[in-house]
Amino acid sequence: MGCRQSLSRVKVETPFTLKYHMIRNDEFKLGDGAFGVVYRAKVRQASDDNPQADVAVKCISNEDLKDSDREYIHQEVNILKRLKHPAIIQCLDFFEEAKESYIVTEIVLGGELFDRIIKYQHYSEKEARDLCARLLDSLAYMHEKGIAHVSNFFEWQY
Repeated sequence: MGCRQSLSRVKVETPFTLKYHMIRNDEFKLGDGAFGVVYRAKVRQASDDNPQADVAVKCISNEDLKDSDREYIHQEVNILKRLKHPAIIQCLDFFEEAKESYIVTEIVLGGELFDRIIKYQHYSEKEARDLCARLLDSLAYMHEKGIAHVSNFFEWQY
């Protein structure tokens, strides 16, 4: 019986857990999405491909995913991997494991644009112009790549 208890506590490493260390609690939670929860995580071993110490990880439960949802997630990852623009987060990794999938991106800690607009209530003409220029530049970049962005601008990370 003692052997059975100790075996149940053995943690099985996966490709994701070998590369990233993630703690699932409110302190490290960055947000919620339609398909999962986003947490802050650490790269276990930085490399040329992934030099950052901190990353964002979208955790998606595979249990109740429909085939169309799974297709959508793969499409999101493929699109993010094609985009290289300073105003668009970079997809660093994707892991599809038995129980969960993980989309690993660079981390953006500024919060959502809408929250920032509400907090400051007033933007100077220059601030508004610069913000619009960044948004429109990133949209033009996506359109050049044949990608349409259908999300609300105010949900964008600042």
